[in-house]
Amino acid sequence: MSTAYLENTLDSDLSLSAVADDAAGALALLARGGEILRFLSRASVYYRVRLGLELMNIQKRRFWSQMERPVRDQLDGTRGPYHSWDDFMSNGVPEITGLSKKTGYAAVMLAKSEALQRLPEPELRKFESLANAIQLVRLERKGVVINGELIAAAQTMTVELFRQMTGAGKKATVEVVVNSSDAARALQAIVDWLKMADPDALRELRVVVDEAMLQAGGNATDGVDNIIAACREQWRQERLPELAASRELSQQDHPSN
Repeated sequence: MSTAYLENTLDSDLSLSAVADDAAGALALLARGGEILRFLSRASVYYRVRLGLELMNIQKRRFWSQMERPVRDQLDGTRGPYHSWDDFMSNGVPEITGLSKKTGYAAVMLAKSEALQRLPEPELRKFESLANAIQLVRLERKGVVINGELIAAAQTMTVELFRQMTGAGKKATVEVVVNSSDAARALQAIVDWLKMADPDALRELRVVVDEAMLQAGGNATDGVDNIIAACREQWRQERLPELAASRELSQQDHPSN
């Protein structure tokens, strides 16, 4: 089956402006998006953005909780809906689309880009390199102003030339700016805790952080949000109170003098 045939037959269903109104529609669009991406001989930025938009729609409207998993859950053997958003991304996306969890999160990263969101469909289709589109989004997240010239370069340049133009591969410098004394005190407590932590625990923490950053496409803010969301989901499943709620209860039981 030719890629041109697939694109022509699916374009009517995969326009950027169309999102599903229910879980069944979202499931169908997700499956179609996965189908065309698997068959395309080139990395299509447009279809990945379209896939990411539908995944964002599924997350926002919690459609994952209404979707029946096509295979039995590895944990309890049931065929019920997905337990959480991460469960859906880890198992649902591969089962429905044939694409990996990493591909799904990368699609969401592209779809969240304000620079790409502003582009009309014909401009999105001009991207010849997925790597250039991802690099463009990384620049945007670093605060670089994405103008027309930069977009045109990402659309037409080879990966190597665009990397050289934008300085990719240079050693990054991480800067932390704290404008609040409360935040500074909180950070100090975290640093003190890390100093006392067992080395094995620190290695486990590194695994968690690396996974969260992978899911967030390298964006630190989204990475922290992923960790918090995962903690809350785990607390919910185990019926544990959230940390903030526990702290408030502790303060009520032991008021300061």
